[in-house]
Amino acid sequence: MVQRKRKAEEVNLHSIYEELDRDESPTTIDEAQHRMIAVTAYLIAEQRCFQGDAALDDWLQADSEVKSRLSKPS
Repeated sequence: MVQRKRKAEEVNLHSIYEELDRDESPTTIDEAQHRMIAVTAYLIAEQRCFQGDAALDDWLQADSEVKSRLSKPS
């Protein structure tokens, strides 16, 4: 089975929500942002095939990307 690798920058905020379990909807803006960062960090790790010990780097990159996207006008 061939899986297409997703690039973190290709994932928009709407698709992040689609990947979250709908039964566990975020209750606050901070929780929603935290989940967006978590999903983005996962995608970054997935992109590098989860090699190495870069979880903190993945999280910091994801945090920066999500905050950048949220600060841009729609």
